[in-house]
Amino acid sequence: MPEIEILDMFGNEIKVGTKVIFGEPESTIEVINQTAEVTEISEPDMTFHEDEHGCDIADGYEVIITIKFADGDIENCTARLTEFDPDHEIYEDGGDLRVITG
Repeated sequence: MPEIEILDMFGNEIKVGTKVIFGEPESTIEVINQTAEVTEISEPDMTFHEDEHGCDIADGYEVIITIKFADGDIENCTARLTEFDPDHEIYEDGGDLRVITG
């Protein structure tokens, strides 16, 4: 089984327990309200979409990142597989999450 690494759009690693900012808050209050903690990361899974003939077409692998806000609200975000070799997979969040660093 390859090692899995999940990154935000700035290349910061996302793991269970990581503090993140969700979305693009514009004020200090929004930053506080949109700060959450990663509570779960799913196993990689293939995603599909249906074409005009009703056939499933593979989109690629992704993981679901579950985050929890201080008020108890829960949100799910996805990170898609962007790099792969037999020993290492890198998944990148689509821009919904920013890791709080420092």
